[in-house]
Amino acid sequence: MDVGNTSVISDPTKAETILLDHAKKTATIQHTPPPAPTLPGMPQLPQVAPPGLPGVPKPPDTKVEDLGKRMLQGHEVEGKRFVIQPPPPPAIPQVPAPPQLPGMPKPPAMPKPPAMPQAPAMPHIPAAPQMPGMPPPPAVPGMPNMGAAIPQAPQAPKVPSAPPVPQPPTTAEVWTSTKLKIPMLTKMNGPFGQVTQVCQRAVPGEPPLSHFQIPQGYKVIGA
Repeated sequence: MDVGNTSVISDPTKAETILLDHAKKTATIQHTPPPAPTLPGMPQLPQVAPPGLPGVPKPPDTKVEDLGKRMLQGHEVEGKRFVIQPPPPPAIPQVPAPPQLPGMPKPPAMPKPPAMPQAPAMPHIPAAPQMPGMPPPPAVPGMPNMGAAIPQAPQAPKVPSAPPVPQPPTTAEVWTSTKLKIPMLTKMNGPFGQVTQVCQRAVPGEPPLSHFQIPQGYKVIGA
């Protein structure tokens, strides 16, 4: 696999991997078999875990759409579109009340403030004697009750908190050659931006053995 100025040669029969650095002209040999490399341009789909296991997060919802077949750079390709929905944001956990230690008394309740003393009642003043033939004095209109509750100003309604902005889904459109089984065109769009990969050259058939050997003039590191 060639990526930029480096190449990776994997030999499963010898259980070794050779990393070629074409800029430094070095070859690093590793005897530990690495994981199988993925094809460039293929989207990494989430692993589906068995439901019901504790501690295993729910995989995101993934939809696959068949785009049919067409010709691309002289190769017959079939396309698929992957739509990966992001997982919902985790809920904010509520902070529980601190536990009360056994044997500790409960905090005393706050004492109520003493009642205000009432004003003494006014002494009763007898009415003046009414002279015969005199009309009765007009009644004094009643004073308004000063103890009535004063209406409070209406409170402003609480401004609701803004809901969290949902993240857009990640989409990947992959067109794979039906004969070579390699991606010829890959388009990915998500929160990371847009990525487009195009296979510029694909030669069918068995590659020459010289592609799997260390080129002459390279310094071998590790053996």
